[in-house]
Amino acid sequence: SQSNATEASVIEVIHNGARREVPEAVFFPFDTFNVPLHAGVEMELVTAIKRARPVLARGEAGAVDEHNLRFYGSVIKIDDQYHMWYLGGGGPEERWVGDFPAWCPKGICHAVSADGVRWEKPDHGLVEYNGNRHNNLVDLDCANVATCVVLHEPDDPDPNRRFKMVFESTKYQQRLAVAFSPDGLRWQESKHNPVLPYGLEMSGVIRLGDCYYCNGQAVNKPARMLCTVISYDFENWTSATNVGHRRDDIPGRPAAMWPGIHDGPQVHLGASLWDRGNTILGFYGIWNNPTSDRRSVYMDLGLLVTIDALHYHEPVRDFPIVRAGEERDGATPALMQGQAFANIDDRTCYWFSAWREGDVRLAEWPRDRLGYARPNADPKIETPHLWTSPLRSTSGVLKVFLNVEGISAPHGVAVAVTDERFVPLDGFDAGDCGGVKNGLRSKVRWRGGQTVPTTGPVRLRIDFTEPRGSDARLFAVYVESANA
Repeated sequence: SQSNATEASVIEVIHNGARREVPEAVFFPFDTFNVPLHAGVEMELVTAIKRARPVLARGEAGAVDEHNLRFYGSVIKIDDQYHMWYLGGGGPEERWVGDFPAWCPKGICHAVSADGVRWEKPDHGLVEYNGNRHNNLVDLDCANVATCVVLHEPDDPDPNRRFKMVFESTKYQQRLAVAFSPDGLRWQESKHNPVLPYGLEMSGVIRLGDCYYCNGQAVNKPARMLCTVISYDFENWTSATNVGHRRDDIPGRPAAMWPGIHDGPQVHLGASLWDRGNTILGFYGIWNNPTSDRRSVYMDLGLLVTIDALHYHEPVRDFPIVRAGEERDGATPALMQGQAFANIDDRTCYWFSAWREGDVRLAEWPRDRLGYARPNADPKIETPHLWTSPLRSTSGVLKVFLNVEGISAPHGVAVAVTDERFVPLDGFDAGDCGGVKNGLRSKVRWRGGQTVPTTGPVRLRIDFTEPRGSDARLFAVYVESANA
């Protein structure tokens, strides 16, 4: 779902003149677009804790996903249920043609879950496979799909286009194609397929305003790198690309990566994207390989941040936000990402898979605790602190909440509200701030009250007031518009 402006009160976040209106703004300390100024603090990212066992495994004998299950797909929450699209493959589990895996996906499968952990494979009865229709295949007349990403847009005026998909298939020699559906199960291909003249092995699609952005690794580049194409109608895409993130040697290797050049540091599949309103988080494949043999690939997942789906920042270079080497069941130390994020109760969840093992796995953090700021040892800064980008409440009133832990003193973290030019608002300076408690969403109060009246753009300054060496950690700041 998209964070579009509505008649309800919203928070408008301002980035160098660009503005985005969201029901709630979230500021992660590692996001230099939204938290651009730091003093006396250091940033740390947090590697996920992974469930010991897969949450979705291959099917029984005769099932469409008996031999292979590949999560080049998506997870979307619709009403009270989570929906997953993944690839089901037939054929031997491990076959190789040269250095290429020769598994053959038979189509796109669909699963559902109430909690994101226990998944069911519905008997949709839509597509015949292995002599019957008792399977969870979606109806897309396009076998041998290699990747797919699904968007849900329930407000699309055309009910037949409320689900949108980008995919790759051997039907179009892996060139990008798109399809539409009223329910996510029955799909109609675009008459314009393929919509790109080359392949784009993708993992991320997002809509910002009236524009769609699809990113992945383009086969017309000298190495795997995050490349983005743009469309305003989901069918006519730019053949020109934007390169948003790369790890290969610049200006790059000799031309013609495909086939045969698999060695060195690269960006696998681009980045799956999580739209948090004023910021966008992305997970990308940290491809490393000492040889040109794909079987020696080692691949963690890394964290990127963007606000426009074109320009990306990596808070900590090559940091494993999901680590491949921690797999407990002997899985290949190479992961692949799908577009599959959710906050469920007090957890942040991300679904992914090992590259060859044929299952879907779950990584978790405490809610929104992917990284944090804490005071460093620099004695030149009397009060370690950081600043947000300017923001404005359309109601003229706002509330602030902190995701914080490790506070021991009564006033270990303080929040000041200032105007856009850093001048404190009367009654809402750091000295007016009451004690902020540890928690995933702790209320901030001042001498002037919990709600902050504003007449224009403001900034937030978050101060660490405990002695240096304390365990105070700031994970996120939330700002919502409120009635007076």
